[in-house]
Amino acid sequence: MTISDSIKNILLLKNNNNNNNNNNNNKIKENNRIENENDNYDDVIICNHKMNSKNEEIAPTDDDTTNGNNNNNNNDGGGALNKYVRKPTNQMCRENVEKTFKEDPILQFIIKEMMKLGCLPPVITCEPCDSLDALGSFTPKKGVIICDNMPTFPLNIRNTVVHEFVHAYDMCKNKLNPFNCEHLACTEIRAANLSGDCKWQLEALKKNFGVFNHQAECAKRRAIGSLQSNPNCKDVAEMAVNKVWEKCNKDYYPFSNIPRI
Repeated sequence: MTISDSIKNILLLKNNNNNNNNNNNNKIKENNRIENENDNYDDVIICNHKMNSKNEEIAPTDDDTTNGNNNNNNNDGGGALNKYVRKPTNQMCRENVEKTFKEDPILQFIIKEMMKLGCLPPVITCEPCDSLDALGSFTPKKGVIICDNMPTFPLNIRNTVVHEFVHAYDMCKNKLNPFNCEHLACTEIRAANLSGDCKWQLEALKKNFGVFNHQAECAKRRAIGSLQSNPNCKDVAEMAVNKVWEKCNKDYYPFSNIPRI
């Protein structure tokens, strides 16, 4: 069974429990209308989820690191994470993506709210990525890609899946213009806040931690870093994030506040 088949089964089971056939037919019709409106942006990457600061780098793994016995005294944040990091494989990626779809209530709620808006959840695949610091990406046409050639760990995969689905939700609800850096800044702020990217324990392992304003500082840093990796926005990344910050940092929709993971 492929990852796509597994996820379809998970989604079909939930849909059968929560929706009747008439509602589903209406949602699919509405989704087709929305897809047609977004045709011009089908091949444009809305987000490239990256480890976007030096302290977020994860060192390549060897057998000892994979088994949690890394003795390398590394001074950056990657060294602290090495004992959790696993060798990248397609199987590990698929297993953790499927686990996230099956068990994560935050992702399930985002999908439910997308379908209320008339959007089917994007296709998700595990495949190699060209960028050495990429974790995943989202485009309206291709869907969500989770990089399976990057040393990582299960929580990172989970956060990347949710992060990309926040972008998919924002594209569904707000019709983002991927060439508008302020639109991208807003969805990056929201994805950092809602996905678990800025979970205190995870940031502490990367040595990006503080007692006050930790969540806000993390969300802003990650949003700026993501825009800096976008050729269209790299020169205005900080300005774009600052311009939308007050509004977008308080926008947790469809949640009432930042969800706990």
